[in-house]
Amino acid sequence: MLTSVRGRGWSTGTHQIMLDPDDPWPQDYGLSDTWPGPAIWPTPDP
Repeated sequence: MLTSVRGRGWSTGTHQIMLDPDDPWPQDYGLSDTWPGPAIWPTPDP
């Protein structure tokens, strides 16, 4: 089996992530969810 990919690609930007040595939470800091709780979807009437 021979796999081949052809086409064009564009680099739209670069990102560099660094840790601040004075960061009080260097391992993890989680943000709350924008929509807390489970999603409630309307159910159609039978």
